[in-house]
Amino acid sequence: MDYNSIKTDIRNLTEKIDGRTLAVLGFLFYSSIILNYPYKNYLTVDEPYYYDQALKIREGIFVNFENTQPFAYPILLALTITNDIIILRLLNAAIFSISIYLLFNLTSKYFDKKTAQLTVLIFAINPISIDVATLLFTEGLFLIFLFGSFILYERLKQEKKPFFTSLLLGVTMGLAAETRVVGIFLPFFFLLLAVLDKKIKVFIPAFII
Repeated sequence: MDYNSIKTDIRNLTEKIDGRTLAVLGFLFYSSIILNYPYKNYLTVDEPYYYDQALKIREGIFVNFENTQPFAYPILLALTITNDIIILRLLNAAIFSISIYLLFNLTSKYFDKKTAQLTVLIFAINPISIDVATLLFTEGLFLIFLFGSFILYERLKQEKKPFFTSLLLGVTMGLAAETRVVGIFLPFFFLLLAVLDKKIKVFIPAFII
């Protein structure tokens, strides 16, 4: 057995693993957990709130969001046009897997590929991440908007005419705020970054939106 050859093959295989591959693997991993969970047909923790809100939104019934997160996530669930808990959880797993892809792309902008792979691996198999990915929680959708905001901000800094990117960043931050309340602080965080990066003029459209 040629151990050097095996080692080389493993290294070459590792180098081919990108964000899309990790996202797909993550989705398959989370899906297996969802499908094999013994109580998969029962809602738990905060799931009943979002599930009930989604059903009411679909039926055109007034929904009170006073004691829960804002409306973006329940609206997304309502648009799926299904009451099947398992399907909704699989959708949520797909959403969280997109955040894995975005995190890989974001990390790759600052570090090498191996660091990005390790970062995503730790992120994906974290027990909290597994809960967020396999249950009807808002964090997966919020992370898409959060990571997306950082990616758009980096693009904004590099473009010569970043007006459209700035508008898109504003919309993304707004969607983050409508997914989780903590998102209302994102515009102020990026405003501070824009001041430090001397990009305040190009960031103004995003902040206004």
